[in-house]
Amino acid sequence: TVYLNDKVIHIGQQSFAGCSALKKIYIFDSTTEIDSNAFYKCDALSDVIYSGSEEQWNNIKISSVGNDVLKTAKVHFNA
Repeated sequence: TVYLNDKVIHIGQQSFAGCSALKKIYIFDSTTEIDSNAFYKCDALSDVIYSGSEEQWNNIKISSVGNDVLKTAKVHFNA
């Protein structure tokens, strides 16, 4: 499990790449961008705990390269 704080506005390229044991991540609504391959090969990631709304989540600029796991993970909103 990874807890990002509310100061994180950008998750950089390959930030968590290869973290095969990562199952859950907490992301604040201050995050506005997730770069390519940020979650590459994080195949165990099953839950994203997001402090904002679904609309805010959908407005995050998420690179489609190497972040497929974010499409299959369960996102819990307003947490």
